[in-house]
Amino acid sequence: MNTDLKDRILEIIASAPADRSNWIEANTQNSGIQRRAFMKAKMHLDNFIKTPSNNNWLIMPGLRGIGKTTILTQLYNQTPSPNNRKFFISLERVSLIGGSMEDVIDVIEEVAGEKLDSIDEPIYIYLDEVQYLDNWSLSLKTVFDRTRKIFIACTGSSAIALQTNPDIARRSLKIPIHPLCFTEYVMIRQSTEGLRNITFPDTGLAKELKKILFDSANEQEVYIGIQNLRLRISNYWRRLDDRQSYVNDYVKFGTLPFTLHDTAETIRWQKINALLTESLARDVDSTEKFDSATRSMFPRLLFLLASSDVISHANIASTLNINVRTLISMLDTLVKTEIIHPILPRGSAYKQVSQPIKYLFTSPAIRTAICTSGGILGEERASHLRGRLLEDVVGMYLKRIFNPSETPAIVEYDYGSGGADFIVSRTGQKGNSIAIEVGVKKRTAQQTHTTLKRIDAKYGLVISGANLSIDSSKKSVFVPFEPFLLT
Repeated sequence: MNTDLKDRILEIIASAPADRSNWIEANTQNSGIQRRAFMKAKMHLDNFIKTPSNNNWLIMPGLRGIGKTTILTQLYNQTPSPNNRKFFISLERVSLIGGSMEDVIDVIEEVAGEKLDSIDEPIYIYLDEVQYLDNWSLSLKTVFDRTRKIFIACTGSSAIALQTNPDIARRSLKIPIHPLCFTEYVMIRQSTEGLRNITFPDTGLAKELKKILFDSANEQEVYIGIQNLRLRISNYWRRLDDRQSYVNDYVKFGTLPFTLHDTAETIRWQKINALLTESLARDVDSTEKFDSATRSMFPRLLFLLASSDVISHANIASTLNINVRTLISMLDTLVKTEIIHPILPRGSAYKQVSQPIKYLFTSPAIRTAICTSGGILGEERASHLRGRLLEDVVGMYLKRIFNPSETPAIVEYDYGSGGADFIVSRTGQKGNSIAIEVGVKKRTAQQTHTTLKRIDAKYGLVISGANLSIDSSKKSVFVPFEPFLLT
């Protein structure tokens, strides 16, 4: 490594995270705002500080613009170690100056004054946007395998690069960074607006609500459980000046934190579409699986997904004039980039292959931005789109609550006529399932009831704008958005 390159890497190390924007400092150091993913990562950091162990390599993948750099900055700021023992490095910046992961390790060792594989005191390495350096994982693996006294936390916008890498799969702990849940959105929005009194969530309420909604024995237990928490739920919502405005904005764009700095909706949609363009340009192209003609079809595919319900592979392939195998590969790539996520049809492996797959957007803001740019937001489509956005929100919550890397849960949908939007099995056992239907103003529990009869499930949840009520004849509870958004 030449002297100029070394000096420039030293500058990158010295300037970070001081070069983060002012709002990150305000929102992460003094305000008390902590996202759930940060608290989970901080728990592992605290455990390592007490007793260094093998669980000290955190991989935090997530959609671009989801707030990964902010969380990594928080971890760095709360690491009680001198600056020559902790390092925050943007590998995007290292890539721009022609550096490699080996160069970064050499500079870290020079600053620390010792080789990483023979250190006496722990060293903490925080790497942002690791996908910009091709050999990052192999270089870190070599160091990681020789010492327990190193704590590594990595973020990356390309789930393809992070989650399919054999060098790190067996050595690391994955903490997915999901879009903002509602209470996170409220805190960050209020802080961005300069409000002094931030509305923090009620400690323990989310955990209690999740247990009631998904672990109850029957619909009566769900109804009584939510009734018993109504005072705590209403106390939270009373602290919001205009709750409907908060909910509407959250559903449209508030799941993506970078949208909260702009007040003009057109700018928000432009930025979200720019994010999609960058993801397609970087993450999709990095797979080297598609020719230029196929890559050019990804925007059309996203528009078809945004404006459709459950899709048929054959119909979409015909519309795009490509073969089904190419379409399936394209969809799989969009899933790995975390732009969309699939909900499989209930049943056997054969059913899951032969029946259409439901694709939801990781963030409802992406669907809104695509539909807005595509000009399909006329009044006749508004109600339908609102229903799809709410389904995205519920699907997003279920993906976070039932993280497949942490729980045996199964999330599916009922492909049969008149069936429910989701079927959730908390334990992975089909007989322990519940049916979930989502809508703007659902007045009947017929769809959950239909699914309950088909699969002999425990009970149904109808998540909508209706008041809390129970339909014992259909074994279902009408759950308002207010309690669900607090889970």
